[in-house]
Amino acid sequence: MILGVLVKNLEANEKKRKAHHYSANDDDDEIKEISSNDKGKRVVSGSGSTQTTLNQLLKNDIREEACRQIARFFYTSAIPFNCIKNPEFVKALELVAKHGPGFKPPSYHDIREKYLKQEVDQIMTLLEEYKLEWKKTGCSIMYDGWTDKKRRCICNFLVNSPKGTIFFVISGYL
Repeated sequence: MILGVLVKNLEANEKKRKAHHYSANDDDDEIKEISSNDKGKRVVSGSGSTQTTLNQLLKNDIREEACRQIARFFYTSAIPFNCIKNPEFVKALELVAKHGPGFKPPSYHDIREKYLKQEVDQIMTLLEEYKLEWKKTGCSIMYDGWTDKKRRCICNFLVNSPKGTIFFVISGYL
């Protein structure tokens, strides 16, 4: 893989040399660093073109491979595509990247036991905060109901307050 990237980089440089006529003055050929925003890119004075570094090419290849693997995970698990827009997904990927190489994903047991219990506990704590707010400011109970194709009634109850709206309960098939 690295050899292929090097060959591509050398070919690109050769094409640039043939395309541009350099003056005999060494100052025109001098390579200068750009600001930290353009880290990894270099510009040839007078030409206005940028040159991608080897590190950038490798990172692009790794990113492309990672994106393909994420997409494959979505396809093979039948995960709806709109889940990629979930901010929790983005946050999870950022934390994995922050951890760096060697990150071991949670086990099947951890996800269905340990982390599920932690999430339920966190939600119950959040619900208690909302209930305290309801005592101070009051709240409105909202109802949403409909029937399915088999004419069964489904009802949702939500609680609205200045702190926000919470899905409270669903009454199953009545």
